Amino acid sequence: MDQGARRRRSEVGLGAARLALVVLLLGGACRLPTVGGPAPLQRSVRVGASHGDAEVALVEAEPSPASEVEEPGGELAVSEPAQETAQGTLPAAQPLGTPAEASDFRSSEANRLTWFAGRSRLAGIPAAAAAERERSRREALVAVRERFERSPESRAAWEEHLAFLLDGRELYDELWCAGARVVGELGVYELADKLVFELGPDRPPRRRAASVEALHQLYGRWFRELEEVGPYLERVEPGAGTRLLVANVLEEESLGVGRLLKSLEYEPLTAIDTLAHPNPRVRAGAARRLGEAIAARDLEAEEVLPILYQRLRLEEDPLALHAALEAVLVPLQSATVLDPALEELRGILEGLSSTAGPGHSLVLAQTLARLPWRTTIEGEGPTVAEGVAAIGRVLSGRIQDKKLFQHDSDALVGILGALLSLCDRAKDSAFVAELRESSAREPVRALIQDAQQEEAVRAAAVSALGPLAEPSQDWPLFLDVLRRGDSTPALSHALLGALRSILLEFDPESAGASVILDQVADLTGASDPDLRRRALSLLADQRLREIVRSHLEPTFLLECLRAEDVPDLASSVLELIRIFGRPDMLDGLLGLERFEELAKSGPDGAADLAGALRQVAAGSPTETWRAAEGLASVNDQQTYVARIQLALGMVASLDEAAALQLERFQHQEIALWAWLLHRAGIELDQAIEGASAFKERLVRLHLPKSQGVLIESATRFGESTRNHLLAVMLGELLLAGDTTVSVEEVDAAFTRSLEFVDVHTEPGFKQRVQRDRARFYAAGGDPVRAMREFRVLHEEAALENADLRQAAAINRTIGGEGLAGRRATAPECFDLLETLVTGDTWVTEPAKVRRQDLSDLAGHAVDSQSEERLQRFLELFAGLPATPEDGDEPVTVWRGLAGSAEVLVELQKHVEAVQTALGKVRAKTTETPPSPPADG
Repeated sequence: MDQGARRRRSEVGLGAARLALVVLLLGGACRLPTVGGPAPLQRSVRVGASHGDAEVALVEAEPSPASEVEEPGGELAVSEPAQETAQGTLPAAQPLGTPAEASDFRSSEANRLTWFAGRSRLAGIPAAAAAERERSRREALVAVRERFERSPESRAAWEEHLAFLLDGRELYDELWCAGARVVGELGVYELADKLVFELGPDRPPRRRAASVEALHQLYGRWFRELEEVGPYLERVEPGAGTRLLVANVLEEESLGVGRLLKSLEYEPLTAIDTLAHPNPRVRAGAARRLGEAIAARDLEAEEVLPILYQRLRLEEDPLALHAALEAVLVPLQSATVLDPALEELRGILEGLSSTAGPGHSLVLAQTLARLPWRTTIEGEGPTVAEGVAAIGRVLSGRIQDKKLFQHDSDALVGILGALLSLCDRAKDSAFVAELRESSAREPVRALIQDAQQEEAVRAAAVSALGPLAEPSQDWPLFLDVLRRGDSTPALSHALLGALRSILLEFDPESAGASVILDQVADLTGASDPDLRRRALSLLADQRLREIVRSHLEPTFLLECLRAEDVPDLASSVLELIRIFGRPDMLDGLLGLERFEELAKSGPDGAADLAGALRQVAAGSPTETWRAAEGLASVNDQQTYVARIQLALGMVASLDEAAALQLERFQHQEIALWAWLLHRAGIELDQAIEGASAFKERLVRLHLPKSQGVLIESATRFGESTRNHLLAVMLGELLLAGDTTVSVEEVDAAFTRSLEFVDVHTEPGFKQRVQRDRARFYAAGGDPVRAMREFRVLHEEAALENADLRQAAAINRTIGGEGLAGRRATAPECFDLLETLVTGDTWVTEPAKVRRQDLSDLAGHAVDSQSEERLQRFLELFAGLPATPEDGDEPVTVWRGLAGSAEVLVELQKHVEAVQTALGKVRAKTTETPPSPPADG
């Protein structure tokens, strides 16, 4: 290694020299008090070589007054409320006073608080989860520190508790490691010797890593060997001064690490030497830099991989391990399954998994899920099923640890997610049997059955078991968990998803299906709306309809509908009734207290209700009529048109024989519904299915059966409305190609309708009939008769926008193609379009349509050669802006159009064309006629 590289590697420790200078300046000038013990004697401590060789003087401190460390009463007995965290509940403080009570202090609550405060770091989890995890750790640490520093008695109790944890050779490793980290955070130097013991070469790697981390917090040094710690144990006394010195050392070290990692950006080769640095943060940064260099082809993977592999075999820190694995995966994710380097990595991962803690386990599982595996039965190399088994072994190692109270749920959820993602890569259906026999299945089942696990872990286990599940063996497990009182909504949600897969493989006659579906039906009444939604979704799955229909009694859906207060879930229940409903459910559906509420819940809600009603009516004329009439008779004007459209669709679905069984008043009501839809501008072709056949039935059955009513009103169906609807239906059938209908029949029906107009009290009825007749003539190719009707209606201001537009177009065709024909029809065309563009509703039409109308209006004005009409056109455009503007004036024809420069230029051209035409017309009128020739 060159001098520059060596200088950069040692840069982290240079800050200690600056620290020594600060402390020497403080020595003798002030006294630094100690907390929780006698004042340390003045002595010298030699900072380790990695931090420089400066001598640091620790000054003697005076004892603090008793009033500063003792509370009134002599002992502490305070109970505080528990604190909720993302990973569980921080325990309340226990009433502890004297060391004699330490046996009570070693309760699971104290252990849990210690565990939260000292949990291991995790790589491979989302940033939000990592931030929340760190927040809960800090909260727990604050709680521990407050109790630790509350009084001498409380401190002694906590020291004895932590000593008890560190003496636990058979203790759950994760709790031991958490206790070690808390010792470091609190600065409990009295327990340092218990940490040092774990630095021995035969000690578990997890405990060794936690000890190194804790000793670093105590002394500001990363110890490599057990022998390095001896001088520190002999010469350093606990106290505030020591903690201040170490805090400064750690701050300087952090700055040095930042500078070192920055230097690696420019010299990636240096990262190879830095991989062995004692600081795990530096090792992680070096590994990341190597991965970047391999990706950028600055370094060859073949040269770097052996070095990274060696680091992987030794790495004890989870974050540094994660960084090294990420670097290794850069070249290997695209490697072939049989690549020797890939095979070596699998062996390394297998070796690490035997002693992995939660941090290592999660990283190992996620790496295994990302490695190349053979995903087809044919071929050579390890299969995806072998990868699943490898992750299963990692998972087994985690849950087989001696468990004092719980596992790290973040790690378990991540491992289960990795397992599921790898199972999803098994595309070949031939892997199904192999996955179901995988050794990974049993640890996943164990997590599902463990009621002490957090719901997130059990829910993730349920999802992971899906591709591993043996339906005939695992459905009782799912059902048992679903029925138990400890089943949370999230867990039940996951269980329903797993049960869907199992039901898909069941025989429709299976007895187990009935048991499962009964439980799913019960969950449609759960208090959690998301759980109800998932249960309803499962029952509605199209692939399960045969099995649901065979085993489930659908009448429970009426009770669901009665209780459901979430609109979209009520729609889901109605959809299930539409699928599975039976005739015996009609009375219950019509008799619901909230029937009107459902019918008035908007077009979608009414449509859902209509679909359910149609299903339970089952094609019976009597029941179909009851259902349709019940929907249409709800008293709500806002939804009336939508509901009669749905009611009409229900009766239109009846077959011919069923329709013949209807009563006379029912035929009359059906005809009235059809006429009301027409009056509302809704065409039957868009309103109902099978509209063509229904129109014929209207003409042949419903309208003749409704004949003979003499009293008319806006809500009854008399001769005028009956003949009006008959004329419209006959006209539509004729235009659709029905050769059995003639123009004379249509004319006669329109005429009969107008004969009864005097007794009809609805305003505008006569104009409506005439307008429909004009439209029929226009669509039927009779422009002369159409224009005759349009002219009358134009004079009465009874034409709609589309009619005015159509009348102008028809009139233009009557004049022919020549200039003379255009000039003959142009005045009337102009008058029609002028009425259109000055109407109140024209400004609401699309801009493209309005531009065409104005273009046509300008053309008719020019063709008319009428000074008056040309002048009227220009008056409409008086004040047209020269540049684009919003044009919000309510009386202008260019409102909403003049904001576009392109449209504004177009309008200005129309104005210029009309001005030119007006000038020519006026010039003609002022010309002097030529004098007649003189006689002989």
